[in-house]
Order: sequence, then structure tokens, then C-alpha cells
Amino acid sequence: QVNFESEIVDLGLVEPNSNIEFTFNFEVVNAKSFTLDSTSTSENLEVNFSPNYTQGSQNFSGMIFIKNETGKQNKTIELFGNLVGLRKQLNITYEVKEN
Repeated sequence: QVNFESEIVDLGLVEPNSNIEFTFNFEVVNAKSFTLDSTSTSENLEVNFSPNYTQGSQNFSGMIFIKNETGKQNKTIELFGNLVGLRKQLNITYEVKEN
């Protein structure tokens, strides 16, 4: 079983054309490792995953590249593996400042 601290990372108000780091924290609560079979992400996201996570507190991080966007935005990361329901969707929200 994998428990995420939060399934949403809110980056708040961000500058246009910027690169912002994010982190998802989670805990693997049973002795069986959490294994990622595959992932799917929205465009302009780079995520650093490990294929296996062992019992205890874990995290993965990444970078979002804010391009020609305006207003409120939501990007998704889908994890596929030995999860309850076989997949988990995580969200990154932010609002791009107007110039």
C-alpha cells in the first residue's frame, strides 16, 4: 500500500516562462515494494522516478517548464504499478502571472 502525503501539489502564482521544481512525498506502508510499471505525464513535465520504492518514507521530484500558458493550469502524472486500482493520478496546479 502507498499513501501519498498529498495527491496535489499547488505551486501557487508562478512567473511565465519559468522552470519550477516539485516533490511528491509518500509512504510505502507494507513490506512489499511499490513497483512502477509505467508512467504518463502531461507535456512540459520532467519527473525523476525510481522503478522500485521500499517500505518507509519516499518521494519523487521533477521539474515543470512553464511555457506560453496563461491563467490557472493543472498538469497530471499517472502512475501504473502494484497500486490499489493499479493506477494513481497526481496533480500539479498553478496560476501563471499576467505580464
